[in-house]
Amino acid sequence: MKMNQKGSKSMMALVVLIILGVLVIFVFSTTSGSFLEISEGLMDIGEEEARRVHRKFKYPILKHELPEEEFPGEGSGRIVTSCKSIGSEGEYQLQDSIRCSDHEPIREFSGTLDGRGHSIYGLDEPLFETISSSGTVKNIRISEVDIFEEGPAGGLSVENQGTIKRIRISGMVQGESNVGGLVGTNSGEIRKSSSTANVDGDQNVGVLVGQHTSGSVTNSYTVGSVEGISNVGGLIGSGSGQVDKTYAASFVTGLTNKQGLVGSGSAGAVTNSFWSTDTSGILPGDISGSVIGTPKVDEAMEDKATFVSTRTEGLVDPWDFDEIWTMG
Repeated sequence: MKMNQKGSKSMMALVVLIILGVLVIFVFSTTSGSFLEISEGLMDIGEEEARRVHRKFKYPILKHELPEEEFPGEGSGRIVTSCKSIGSEGEYQLQDSIRCSDHEPIREFSGTLDGRGHSIYGLDEPLFETISSSGTVKNIRISEVDIFEEGPAGGLSVENQGTIKRIRISGMVQGESNVGGLVGTNSGEIRKSSSTANVDGDQNVGVLVGQHTSGSVTNSYTVGSVEGISNVGGLIGSGSGQVDKTYAASFVTGLTNKQGLVGSGSAGAVTNSFWSTDTSGILPGDISGSVIGTPKVDEAMEDKATFVSTRTEGLVDPWDFDEIWTMG
């Protein structure tokens, strides 16, 4: 009888363990999406994932990124049906989204490319090696980038000397030195642009720009991830060019000279710009030199007052929430 009772208790214990195991699997499977959204959202390489991160954390976004935003008018220039139809000069426009893979980067672009809000998908090489000082690229969503270069790299262009505006890029960019989600090296003008890319390199590595030697980056932001060895930043890897009205809410991993906004550079060249201590994983006390940009916790990054009130530490000139920005 004792043996039967002992066997019965063992059987009941086994049944309970099985039930608990089933419950654990059920709970994990139904909630893992949320865990992944939080832990992998900042390693995002997709536009929809970035939108979910924005909805969760409610950071500012650029108004032209809203789905209902339209680009009126007829546009001008030759209609682009594939990346191979873009020349090195002249005017080009997209009238529909296109997929570009297995293309050769345009060596130097001195023309104008207007995406008119359409998308370019699947770049496995930068679209341009260099955008020259007379070149302009604007109004394009660049998605599903998957680029690996043995050297400098950028999702749109290895180097920019011209004008880039209203570009949103997502995907993965890998290289060695001077690696950026949007451009590897910038000496031109970048404005109203964003990157949700996952960027990996050795030196001068940033979610938007790898090395910002001169020129300007204004009204731009990142919500992505970056990993490197030295000069690693959530927005820009290194450089002393002008940076104004930007923020980074990107996960940053590096060995030396890593910061939430600009890994290494001139703090005086950066104005009205912020970075998230929560999403970057970096605290001001972790930085041995000058802190570049103003660190904020996510609660402050989600508050419009941070970006418009001159009482905010680090803010001298309020951001434009009438024409350029809106809260996510």
